[in-house]
Amino acid sequence: MASDGVITHRNVDVNGYTALHVVGDLVALVDSLGQKQVFVVAHDWGALIGWSLCLFRPDRVKALVALSVAFNPRNPAVKPVDAFRALYGDDYYVCRFQKSCIYSSLDKRIVQHAAQSPTDDPIKDAPSTITDNQRSIQK
Repeated sequence: MASDGVITHRNVDVNGYTALHVVGDLVALVDSLGQKQVFVVAHDWGALIGWSLCLFRPDRVKALVALSVAFNPRNPAVKPVDAFRALYGDDYYVCRFQKSCIYSSLDKRIVQHAAQSPTDDPIKDAPSTITDNQRSIQK
């Protein structure tokens, strides 16, 4: 991420998405917002990253609310993916996501749709019931 908060590139290599890399991206995001610390609310996979942010950069976190994923101390002798594989097998979804070719069999339209980012107008992107209520509040 550039210093002006603009995303300058997207990493297509799965090795660029380790917990350390994602925590680094979060720190860059916090820096781009001009903040020293943040109050983090995270859910599911995001909760794992929230815990990692607290472990690797506690100086940047005021507090963490982690939903649906409790803290699980890491065993330095076992990689988390290997632990999932041993417990649930190779077909467990976390294990399947480790392969860089996992998306090659998906219909490109699904991947393109999932990767779209919203417009600059969050109201425009909202469902009409929310949009109508929000517009009446803004008036």
